[in-house]
Amino acid sequence: MRAGNRPAVVAGALILAALAPAPAAAGSVHVTLAPPRLALGQVAELSFEVTRSDLSSIRLGPRFQLDNFEIVGGPAKTDSMTWVNGELSHRMVLTWYLAPQRPGKARVYGLALVAGKQSLPLPDQEAWVDEVGAAGAAPRPDDGNPPNRSGDPFAQLFRDLFPQPPTPATATAEPQILLRAELTPANPWAGQQLVYTLYLLAERRPPGEGRVVVETIFPRRVPRFQGFWSQEIQLPESGQAEMVELDGKLWWRQAILQRALFPYEPGAHPIESAEADLRLVYFRPLGFGLGEEPVRPGAVRRVSNALTVAVRALPPAPAGFGGAVGQLRARVRLSPDEVRAGEAAILTAELTGSGNLNGLPDPRLADLPGVQLSPAQESTRQRVDGTRVDATRSWTWTLVPRRAGQWRLPPLEWVTFDPVAGAYRTLRTEPQQLAALPPAPVPAAGPAAASRRQPQGSPLCAPLLWGVAGATGALALVGLVALAQRWRGRDGKARKQLLAQVTAALGQTQPRHAAGAAEAAWRSFLGARFHLPTETPPTQWPTLLARRGLGPALAGEVVRLVDDLHYLRYAPQLASTESLQRELLERSRRLARRLA
Repeated sequence: MRAGNRPAVVAGALILAALAPAPAAAGSVHVTLAPPRLALGQVAELSFEVTRSDLSSIRLGPRFQLDNFEIVGGPAKTDSMTWVNGELSHRMVLTWYLAPQRPGKARVYGLALVAGKQSLPLPDQEAWVDEVGAAGAAPRPDDGNPPNRSGDPFAQLFRDLFPQPPTPATATAEPQILLRAELTPANPWAGQQLVYTLYLLAERRPPGEGRVVVETIFPRRVPRFQGFWSQEIQLPESGQAEMVELDGKLWWRQAILQRALFPYEPGAHPIESAEADLRLVYFRPLGFGLGEEPVRPGAVRRVSNALTVAVRALPPAPAGFGGAVGQLRARVRLSPDEVRAGEAAILTAELTGSGNLNGLPDPRLADLPGVQLSPAQESTRQRVDGTRVDATRSWTWTLVPRRAGQWRLPPLEWVTFDPVAGAYRTLRTEPQQLAALPPAPVPAAGPAAASRRQPQGSPLCAPLLWGVAGATGALALVGLVALAQRWRGRDGKARKQLLAQVTAALGQTQPRHAAGAAEAAWRSFLGARFHLPTETPPTQWPTLLARRGLGPALAGEVVRLVDDLHYLRYAPQLASTESLQRELLERSRRLARRLA
């Protein structure tokens, strides 16, 4: 076989990072072209095989080009799961059927697996095409040798020389394989998190009675979980089966599906059964401990038990309860807590814990006379910790004092229901103190240096005309300097306010909040500096800014910066945004210096 015909194998995190949106898991990719030599009229098979160590879906888009081949069939898809020695393996194969066009070399090139904008290149594959009848059949590996299903070259010899003792009836009986669904807790409150787990159980046979291996799992039906908000729980990448006792027997148990469920309403909620087709391998022991003999029966179908969960209604709710159920905690922070009048401070409140926080009403801030308060920017994020769904609901406000002074921000409150304690409780944050200093003083314009200092040795009896002209020129110069400094001071104040707001915004830990606050700061600055309406879409900014005297290069930089902030605000779950936030802050500082 030529080197190009060997199966190309790529393993590890690289392939899974390129192919799967789920968290990376160990796995491998194989591409094969078989047979390596064929005759005209025969068909070759081009197969892409992806193997993962979890049950998440596999999405792959093979790409290739053909030379001396044409597609006559496919793609045929095989999707299977194997459970061997307590370890799960998910395998997917796509196969195309190729017919050669002429004798000579035939190849498949430009091979790659594509997922979105990512592509994983694979080695080319080659085959040799003979004239009709020239390609002989390859000798079978077992030609001239009796079949030996056990894989042990001495097993058949000993079986012939020494009669095998009769095998116990239990060793050949069909093993017990079960699908079993469980739900915890059994009697939850409305809104409380439950965990639904679908287990595969295989009986553990005593030594000498053989063993059972679940080779593939084909899910046929998964419950729809009507009446619940459902969140998938990723199973461990290398989960091991555990041994449990059920009805006086020992079983190997492996979780194959988990969901976090949050019931919407109290009452009885049925969860229908799950169904799967399984392919099993029975390893029957051979005599004298010489090995095992695999037996593969037909596929078996298993159906799990259906469940009904009785959801308890919450007790009568006190005033202020907005539907927050779970073990929650609240916190608030103000950054910075001291600013100058006209500068911005950022107030962030968070409600965090194990529960579903979607749909909670926004908390209300007390009116603060003399402080301009922006509408709350809200976001929700979730993460799965083991089998628990942790949620964080955040609200962010921008506070701009209009004068010097001090303000006390009262505590924020949430009424929540703790399902463990079975009671309501009120969460309160610590009060915050905001201090505003007077605006930064604008340097006063003084008379010109030449007019402040009388030259030594000048005559005391200078002509009156020169004195009047000098005084008039000095007054005109002082007026021009004062006017320029007033304009420069106003622009400098706007620039300082912009930089303070952007710095505070992009220093937040939540990327979407940071981008939203920074984008709002830029819109406010452009509206005040260039009379740009805040509701104007960024696509129209270059034209309007050009009409107000801003060069096209600077206008383009402003639009690109705001576009990047908009991307950061709505990008789906970026892995890390610290470097991007630092870059946007530095770009904001450079642009502010050039605009103000």
